[in-house]
Amino acid sequence: MVKLHWLCVKQYQQALSESGELIKPISLYVRGDVKQLVDMAYKHGLLLFKVTDYKSLVKYHGEYIVYPANNGPQLPELPTV
Repeated sequence: MVKLHWLCVKQYQQALSESGELIKPISLYVRGDVKQLVDMAYKHGLLLFKVTDYKSLVKYHGEYIVYPANNGPQLPELPTV
């Protein structure tokens, strides 16, 4: 199971044009099966670019960025499909 742990509403609103197109990068903070998330995003035409991991004894969060036109600065996370 994948949970989108945190998404800033203000950042989300500023990242989309009036027509709903992604025009600015948006950060996603994720907890769960990252492979499943990467595969789901890929099926919808989105590539995820990993930024950081946060690990503790009780939880794990990863930060991923979705860029407009999938034009990130490094290689994206690769899907298994």
